[in-house]
Amino acid sequence: MVVRFDVDAYLPESGKVSTIPSDPVDAQLEKLLHGLSITPAPQATPEASIPSVCEVRGGAYIPQNCIMELMARNQKNASFQWSETYPQLFFSQTPHFYLAVQTGGNFTALKRKNLQDQDVRNVGSGHQGDFRKLLIALEGIQKAMIESGQEGRCTLVHEGGELKVFNRLAQDSCLPQEVLTRFK
Repeated sequence: MVVRFDVDAYLPESGKVSTIPSDPVDAQLEKLLHGLSITPAPQATPEASIPSVCEVRGGAYIPQNCIMELMARNQKNASFQWSETYPQLFFSQTPHFYLAVQTGGNFTALKRKNLQDQDVRNVGSGHQGDFRKLLIALEGIQKAMIESGQEGRCTLVHEGGELKVFNRLAQDSCLPQEVLTRFK
């Protein structure tokens, strides 16, 4: 399985939320976002007929305990459901979460949360049954993949409320060969 997630921003190396000064909310967000840049992805050449994975080296290593998720809500629709966001933060192990509330383009509130906060951990406790089911499903998928062998191909199908694993006859892959060789 190939798994990925994205990161919105990161805190300074110390990883401590308390390093952010207690300025007005707009100034806090500006300081958090200062230095971020967006660069276009490398353009694929027209002659490339198969998908490829391109590694672009740059930036710096950011420790896991410094990454954060940013989310903004309009004051009119500022309701936020932790139960919907918690699994994403848990599986990516994104420790810091910032929710900014804006009215008329101006940020009026900034709420900070950490995966280790007690109220956040309480939300996580409510997901434990779902996480156990996911673990059982992933173990079943892993077992099926091991049984199909190194060159085996499987397809997952959700049918009638049940997740089924089927062996595929075709040996083609959605990943280029150079990526597959990394896992052999």
